[in-house]
Amino acid sequence: MADILITSMIHGQNNFYNTIGMVSLDKQIRKELGNPIDSLQGQIWYIAKINDRLVGFVTIKIRSKYILLCHGYVFPQFRRQGIFNELVKYMLVYCKNIYPEYKIKSVVTKVALNTYIHYGFKIVKQTKNYSFIEL
Repeated sequence: MADILITSMIHGQNNFYNTIGMVSLDKQIRKELGNPIDSLQGQIWYIAKINDRLVGFVTIKIRSKYILLCHGYVFPQFRRQGIFNELVKYMLVYCKNIYPEYKIKSVVTKVALNTYIHYGFKIVKQTKNYSFIEL
């Protein structure tokens, strides 16, 4: 596998819509995430690229006392290669360095849960389809 390049982007940054725009409209991605990518503004996007091709992303929003992990996705043909793991690791380094006193919270599916548990997240509530987690 080629090297994974992970960078961050914010709304309004040069090439933001060229890189992210179609992702927010993709019906299959929205279906897999279980919720729409509703607001591009205010989110920090961590994007993974291989050979200049977008292969996955994780998004967060900084709240007043915590960080909300909004979305995480890797395109099907690039799954099971450690890309999601690398995105989460990159995001956590940023969050812990910039906002060390903030908790990180999210609602995740069973598919992603083990990655978050690996990084120390704890389940605070569970439903049939989702786990509410925090670190």
